[in-house]
Amino acid sequence: MLSALIGLALLAGDGAVPPPPPPPEPPSRPWEAKWSAIEQEACTPKPPQQHIAYPEHLIGANVSGTAVLILVLNPCGEVRDAIFERSSRNRDIDRAARDSALTWVIDPNVAQLPPGRGGRVRVPVVLTPSAPEPELPAWLRCATSEGPCAN
Repeated sequence: MLSALIGLALLAGDGAVPPPPPPPEPPSRPWEAKWSAIEQEACTPKPPQQHIAYPEHLIGANVSGTAVLILVLNPCGEVRDAIFERSSRNRDIDRAARDSALTWVIDPNVAQLPPGRGGRVRVPVVLTPSAPEPELPAWLRCATSEGPCAN
């Protein structure tokens, strides 16, 4: 019996091709590759701007909400992708927040982006029918076309 096992071991090592390695695991976060490309893309600087309007059809309904977005910025501060970290739980408020954020340009210095690279920022957007403009974080309100806030 021992000789049979030795014979099998010799046959297995006798020019046999090892099985191919298993395929690589798919990325656990498929958006990471897209975001990495955005953060390194070439771009032309534009003046900062952030505008968002409360949805007109909700004005009489007295609906308000806060959507927290993760914005993916290219090196020039242009928002190239936006995903929800937390929904406002109102589809119309969420849609207004995301659609508007995708048009924003944020001063890369205000967003504290590394030189020549994009990055990600978390932005809570509060929409209420009584406010003509939504409430944005102070650091983002400072990044208007008039220039950054004085410290």
